[in-house]
Amino acid sequence: MKKAEIVERVAGEAGITKQAAQTTVGGVFDSNAEALARGEDVSNVGFGRFSRKDRPAREGRNRAPANASPSARRPAYRSRPPSR
Repeated sequence: MKKAEIVERVAGEAGITKQAAQTTVGGVFDSNAEALARGEDVSNVGFGRFSRKDRPAREGRNRAPANASPSARRPAYRSRPPSR
């Protein structure tokens, strides 16, 4: 389901305009993204659970010339189905 489809459904079920639904849905998604960027876990009941884990730096390999290149530490995001 795409964001536009969620907006349409929220607008229809709540009886509000699409613009108001867009603001609401966008605010929810933005606050979830900001929480994940801070390293917090996000749990939306009935929707899913999301978490962030930092992957450590490692040494990568380019197979053609067989030289090593360092890979920086980076975040990895995980999503899980909602708890029942």
